[in-house]
Amino acid sequence: MNNLELIKTNVNENNEVIVSGRELHEFLDIATPYKKWIDRMIEYGFEQNIDFAVMDKNVHDDTAF
Repeated sequence: MNNLELIKTNVNENNEVIVSGRELHEFLDIATPYKKWIDRMIEYGFEQNIDFAVMDKNVHDDTAF
């Protein structure tokens, strides 16, 4: 079995697989600007601090991805 990773994933302290929304947006080659795309994802029922966490893109945090 090939363990090719298409997008970087990490596991948080709750043993949940997490990915960067910005990296996912880029990987999927979505034409819509990230801000509009993520706002639309939130409208679909994604909940902050449950399905995603907002991070300042200029802050380096080894636990945030």
